[in-house]
Amino acid sequence: MSFYQCMRVMKITMVFLTCLLVKVSAFTYGQRITLNKQNSHIPAILKEIRQQSGYDFFYDNGLFNRAKPVNVNLNNATVEEALNICFAGQPFGYVVKNKLVVVTALRTALEKPADVLQQRLVGRVIDQQTKRTLASVSIRIWRNEF
Repeated sequence: MSFYQCMRVMKITMVFLTCLLVKVSAFTYGQRITLNKQNSHIPAILKEIRQQSGYDFFYDNGLFNRAKPVNVNLNNATVEEALNICFAGQPFGYVVKNKLVVVTALRTALEKPADVLQQRLVGRVIDQQTKRTLASVSIRIWRNEF
């Protein structure tokens, strides 16, 4: 075998090994979750997901006080699939960023942000007797009918 043939075999071997390592790396990055819990609280399930996946969770301790117990039966599921099943029918949402999961409470229809509650009211306030416009008038709404 000549020197050039030997170099060609080495190059092909390196390409093959590189492809194999990239595949192994991609497989270990996409962690799979296997979990079977009945009537469990969400923090216990999140702890189990953390142990199996290496993802960290950030949430307020009192957040899950109003949570319903969860039944989870997962086999070889992704972290996102596990979280979707865990939070199905619950008043919680989550965001995943760089192996960190931030869990927050979902806003209900009654909990509107402050900028939605403030509305611009345009008009003129006039004196009833003289029909003149009054300057520097503040308006207070007694009933929330808007």
